[in-house]
Amino acid sequence: MALVFLIYGLAFFILGFAIVVYPKKQSNFALARSVWLIAAFGILHGLNEWVDMFIIIERPSGLSFLYTMRSFLLPASFIALLQFGIGGIVTGKKRSRHLLRTLPAVLLILWSSAVFKSSDHVLAADVWARYLLCVPGTALTSLVLMRQSAEIADLGLSRPKTYLMLSALGFLFYGFLSGLIVPDAGFFPASLLNYTMFEKTAGLKVQIFRTACALVVTFNMIKVLEIFELEAVESLRRSRDELEMKVRERTKNLEREIDWRRRIEEELRALSLTDELTGLCNRRGFFNLVEQELKMAARLKREVFMLYADLDNLKTINDTFGHSEGDQALIGTAKILRETFRDCDIVARIGGDEFMVLQIGITGDNMEAVAARLQTGIETYNEQREHNYRLSLSFGVSYYDPENPCSVDELLHRGEKMMYEQKMLKRFA
Repeated sequence: MALVFLIYGLAFFILGFAIVVYPKKQSNFALARSVWLIAAFGILHGLNEWVDMFIIIERPSGLSFLYTMRSFLLPASFIALLQFGIGGIVTGKKRSRHLLRTLPAVLLILWSSAVFKSSDHVLAADVWARYLLCVPGTALTSLVLMRQSAEIADLGLSRPKTYLMLSALGFLFYGFLSGLIVPDAGFFPASLLNYTMFEKTAGLKVQIFRTACALVVTFNMIKVLEIFELEAVESLRRSRDELEMKVRERTKNLEREIDWRRRIEEELRALSLTDELTGLCNRRGFFNLVEQELKMAARLKREVFMLYADLDNLKTINDTFGHSEGDQALIGTAKILRETFRDCDIVARIGGDEFMVLQIGITGDNMEAVAARLQTGIETYNEQREHNYRLSLSFGVSYYDPENPCSVDELLHRGEKMMYEQKMLKRFA
């Protein structure tokens, strides 16, 4: 029998130890909040069965101390089980909860009273601990585990539900074998349901059946603990998904911010390369484009013409009719240039009254036609508008020979020189 008690105690001790070391602190399952009481039961009850083992193999001189230990370990283990059961079923009104929570204390008082009234304290402690503490403790524990199996089933966890149900049945059978089958005593029902009667009926000692129940409970409860691992994995998965979602959201925000910054930069670049009044290229924008176009013209051997135009008498218009009218004259000039030249030509206002146009891929004959069309556009504009001045442009044309390339400044200088010559001719005329 010593071996039976060794295995018996080891089964419950392993149960308690496994519950203690298994990670469940962050669990949302109701079982996680009170399962430590089953751990306390397992460790205390395992120690109690090992004490029984030592009682069998100990010399008579050491039995007194072992019996004393047993008288405290056995009821303490069942109290832990009773507390677990009560904690799992306490619901409803506050008064009902209070009455249920006082039940262990009431039963412990009754147990103490029965022990002290008995002439055989050790036997009474054993028998009444089983009647008063083990039976209600195992019954309530079985009920709580069955309820927990329903909660887990709602989450779609079929295997843990099965393990919980088997654990509940194991505790239920253990409650019968350990709570109702007691040592022989001279009072009912211990005089009828006792170790002697059970061994005669079953052919084996009751401790062997208790050991089987302990192994069943321990195996299935350890399997139940896997739900905490599954929950931890699921929690990590949710955390990972939330993190990935935050990263994606942050990435989208960064992309939106980058796009916004890019648009701002493009707008600023456009503003830095565009004349605000006329919408044409400004000086910086014009020269940036011209540099690239002349390089391409040299590589492709294409002819380029540059027109340098100056709005005549802009100062007189400003002084006589106001700067607002002068602005309208500049806007009108820009409009004429846009309508005269092609979309592929580069038209710019490079100064207060100075305009430039770069034409690529045309011949000298084409340039004369363009100059005539420009003059017609000016006359049409003057005829259509009613004002006290006539819009007039002086312009010069310079030629870029791809066989004999020159710089932008040199091309500009030639056009400017021709423009001033035309302006001087107008004044003397």
